[in-house]
Amino acid sequence: MKRPIAIAESSTMYNAAETILDFDISGVIIESSQPRHLSQKGISQALLEKDHSIKSIPVSEKTRELTMVDRLAPVSNCADLMLKLRINALGVKDGERILGIITKHDIVKYFEQNMVDETKLSEIMSVGSFFV
Repeated sequence: MKRPIAIAESSTMYNAAETILDFDISGVIIESSQPRHLSQKGISQALLEKDHSIKSIPVSEKTRELTMVDRLAPVSNCADLMLKLRINALGVKDGERILGIITKHDIVKYFEQNMVDETKLSEIMSVGSFFV
């Protein structure tokens, strides 16, 4: 789990991109009454908008609600939730306090370190889904 890195709700997409690059993270928490998250994907979408500069787009326009899980939640449940919701990160809380973020990368790393398995990739890979 990574410690939470947050930026103000009044920040711009440019501020968010700088923060993500400075801390080498995949997204940031947006400080607001309801926890929100902005990912690299959200910034990429903003970059593709031709009528605005990311220096003028407020982060509030591209954020999504941060799905929260309790710090005692089983790792497998978190992985399942990420897959079902098609998200890359979950906020981890202790009561009402945000402790950090868990990402798909964290979960893959956990399984790599704790799983003994001889399953071949050809048995589990997606066919027809390619990343550019």
